[in-house]
Amino acid sequence: FSTVLSTLASDLPDKPAIPTVTIGSSDTSVAVAWVAPEAHSADIDAYEILLLKSDDTFAEDTTTCDGSTSEIISATACSIPMTTISSLTSLAVDTLIRVKVRAHNSNGWG
Repeated sequence: FSTVLSTLASDLPDKPAIPTVTIGSSDTSVAVAWVAPEAHSADIDAYEILLLKSDDTFAEDTTTCDGSTSEIISATACSIPMTTISSLTSLAVDTLIRVKVRAHNSNGWG
């Protein structure tokens, strides 16, 4: 007889809902939060948190909002300093800050 093969059927995680973006209590940071999507039997092991730049491309802040860290994965939230947002996105003052989040598990990005 062959050896027994065990497997767990799983799939890509769903897309997270639109994240909430709020100004921090001291007006020097932006808080980003999201609800963990359905993981489909494979734990979420990372999030990608992207900020819309002035040239309509997206950038990731892996210094203060690294979605691969266990703290951010469990909190489904992070805080990004305004100075980082300004340098990373080149957005003008009083410009709307737009963020998108996607989830990753052992099957790939959802």
